[in-house]
Amino acid sequence: MKILVIEPNKEPYTKKVNNIDKALIEILGDNLKYIKLKKHIDLVYDDESKLNNLDFNRIIKDNVICGIFAIVAQYQDEWNSLSSKQIRYYKKRFQLRHCRGLLQFMKENIKHSSNLLNLRLDGIEKLNKIIVTDKEMKKLYYGKQNKRNTKRRRNDTIYTSKNE
Repeated sequence: MKILVIEPNKEPYTKKVNNIDKALIEILGDNLKYIKLKKHIDLVYDDESKLNNLDFNRIIKDNVICGIFAIVAQYQDEWNSLSSKQIRYYKKRFQLRHCRGLLQFMKENIKHSSNLLNLRLDGIEKLNKIIVTDKEMKKLYYGKQNKRNTKRRRNDTIYTSKNE
């Protein structure tokens, strides 16, 4: 059976397990809590992760998940293996690049995950689309450097290397 594991500051990866319940307890701890992402898909995490000041991980549905979490399929009130299609979708959905800016902002300003316990986080997922990292800002500003499409500035006129 396959589950998707997402650790702080790392890309999601697939883990093969024999028993999902035992594997989740081994990876996440005893205090499991879940958020329903879609019908038959749960995000499972440690309920005490903020109390234990675990690292910020991802932002999901107006909630900041701290520490490691896992994505599992759920059918008839039991956790099951994810399909290949579900794994591809959630690997892409939880790529680090989608939340790096907001996580960096939180580390600099909120410092410890236990400080989140006193905050209302309504709309925090929307902030993720606004805040970008310095690296992303440079990429937006300069664009990808490609010899064919590189723009050159001469006397305030922009030329592309194709036209020259």
